[in-house]
Amino acid sequence: MSMNRNAIAALAGAAALAASLTAPPLSAKEYVSIGTGPAGITIYQWGAGMADLIKRNMPDVEASAEATKGLVHNHFLMERGDVEVAVSVSDMSLEAYRAAGKFEKIKPKNILSLMSICPSIMHIFTSADSDIRTVHDLKGKRVAIGQPGGVNMIEGERLLKVLGFSVEDDFAKLYRATVGQQTDLLANGQIDAGIWLGIQPLPPIIKLVAQRDIRFIPLPESVRPELMKISPIYYDLALPANTYEGQTEDIPSYAASALLVVRADVPEDLVYDITRLFMGNVDYLKSVHPALGNLSKETVLNGLATPLHPGAVRAYRELGVPGIEDYVKKTAGM
Repeated sequence: MSMNRNAIAALAGAAALAASLTAPPLSAKEYVSIGTGPAGITIYQWGAGMADLIKRNMPDVEASAEATKGLVHNHFLMERGDVEVAVSVSDMSLEAYRAAGKFEKIKPKNILSLMSICPSIMHIFTSADSDIRTVHDLKGKRVAIGQPGGVNMIEGERLLKVLGFSVEDDFAKLYRATVGQQTDLLANGQIDAGIWLGIQPLPPIIKLVAQRDIRFIPLPESVRPELMKISPIYYDLALPANTYEGQTEDIPSYAASALLVVRADVPEDLVYDITRLFMGNVDYLKSVHPALGNLSKETVLNGLATPLHPGAVRAYRELGVPGIEDYVKKTAGM
């Protein structure tokens, strides 16, 4: 049976339509949203720079930095699938991975490590004319730790307990305040010392040392291992000399890490490409913020406490990151 030209054209059109509905798009985009913190703060600046780096080097990936309510909120955004990558800190990422504490209602093992970005070093600071010269001299003084509900309040209380202090009984007054509030209180003579775990240099301390001389208190060598027994997130690290004006020597201390975490369901190849991109462009990241210049093969595992995403593992093996096989074995049974 023969078909007329119009019928043939109709069948061809139908076939083309069917093919267009079943064929993959010609340029399928992948999406990477990076959860950071409130717009205007340092970690939002990090995320914006990272997203820009991805967009300029990975044309098939649409990347953006998302302003969020902060690090705790980032993990809930990941759980909902709203962001693929986020800024976190060591102890919080471990809690989220275990679905423990404030994250007990999220799915466990859904948020994996991507990379350690930079150290967050414990600062203990006082006025240069203070009689506080060792951590033991804090007893009976007016001391400030982190604000209520913040990670730094937990860190401060943890340190004081390891030092053998009672947070209820051993101080003339124990303030709970942000680092900016702490430096103002010290400048006004309302406290004797501040305690803050943060990414150096801390802008409020830069401002403080421009106004008056201060002293940083070293952590005794005997204390640091006790902290590291509490959690795998901590590691030995001094506050480097000349971090702040007038600070001419290294100050023995310890650190946790600011880091990137990634959802477990993000494709391995995408995570691999992003990992290689960041590791190969540290100079650019340093231009975004000086703290990002700390990223290297030697530091990228510092302070991580949860399993790495398989894409990151593949990248680090290729790059020859020291300790990668030991880290994979250590976290395999988690």
